[in-house]
Amino acid sequence: MVPGTDGISVFGRYRDILSRVIDDQGGTDHLSEARLQLSRRFAASAAIAEQMEARLARGEEINVTQHAV
Repeated sequence: MVPGTDGISVFGRYRDILSRVIDDQGGTDHLSEARLQLSRRFAASAAIAEQMEARLARGEEINVTQHAV
């Protein structure tokens, strides 16, 4: 679960972000495969970043290099 998100899972947050990014670009009918792939990667990165930021906000240590490999 992602802390501070009413119990939503990381995957659930990923889907939420992806949906919003696609909507911002006019919907799936207006996206090339390349843009769709970039949107998926962005949503995954954003969900991971939110999870790490929540840990940081709670005063926990985070390992940025763990996600940079």
